[in-house]
Amino acid sequence: MQLAEAATGICDLLWMIDTAVPGMGEMVDLLNRFGAVVDLKGMSAEHAIKTLADWEPDGMTTYLDAGMVELALVAEGLGLPFHSPATAAVLTDKARQRRALADRGRVVDRLPGRPRLLGSGAGRRPAPARLPRIGLRRLVDRGGL
Repeated sequence: MQLAEAATGICDLLWMIDTAVPGMGEMVDLLNRFGAVVDLKGMSAEHAIKTLADWEPDGMTTYLDAGMVELALVAEGLGLPFHSPATAAVLTDKARQRRALADRGRVVDRLPGRPRLLGSGAGRRPAPARLPRIGLRRLVDRGGL
């Protein structure tokens, strides 16, 4: 695991998983080899905050959309840098992403084929050719919506 190798000598890893998510239960033994594992299955955000506070984490990340809003609430409760709950909700919902982009003068062309990012009004222009390979959800700012 590249993440565990990169963390060696820099920090300890604490794996927060939810075994209610399909496939996560099978990961416990593997993850235990690289750090402690906390199963958040069935925990409210408040319970997770209390459970994780004892570990005194310095940061948090996720690689899944599932549970991102709840993790944002946990990060907020622990005082950790992360997406705000409002931003996490946008990042996990394509319709909300489109509305958020539109509110900022951007519209995602939903026609079949290559997606294009268009400006508003008469100044519409196609996005650079490399943009469709970039996840549009990452264009929403971290500062909250």
